[in-house]
Amino acid sequence: MLFLRMYRATFLNGQVYEDLRQDPIAFVQGITVVVLATLALLIGAFIHQAGTGGNVAEALSALMAMPAMWIVQALSAYVLGSMAIPHEQRQGLARPLIAAIGLSAAPGVLFLFVGVPVVGGFIGLLVTFWMVLTMV
Repeated sequence: MLFLRMYRATFLNGQVYEDLRQDPIAFVQGITVVVLATLALLIGAFIHQAGTGGNVAEALSALMAMPAMWIVQALSAYVLGSMAIPHEQRQGLARPLIAAIGLSAAPGVLFLFVGVPVVGGFIGLLVTFWMVLTMV
């Protein structure tokens, strides 16, 4: 179920986000997707650093970057949504919102390939833009 949901989110299927309101485990799945994308970025960064003789500390910064970006996105969406949606309609929207933003990190599992020589940087850029598209 999680991987099907990630697949649908990656290919911009809007129905997957509509389904989040009725699914009680979607919140946990959203956080799981962020963890998977973070691990993929970490592994890809380690492969890249090993191939270029770079600093391991730079690769470890990936461990903090992905969750930090997710937290900023979630807080931004919550604050903007709080201003746009009347209070009585906001009840129970926090968990589906966090699940949706977590699910938008689904293309991030492709960060695993940033360590591929020559094309790794392009893959990282492409995946970053893809993640922005899934969030919008």
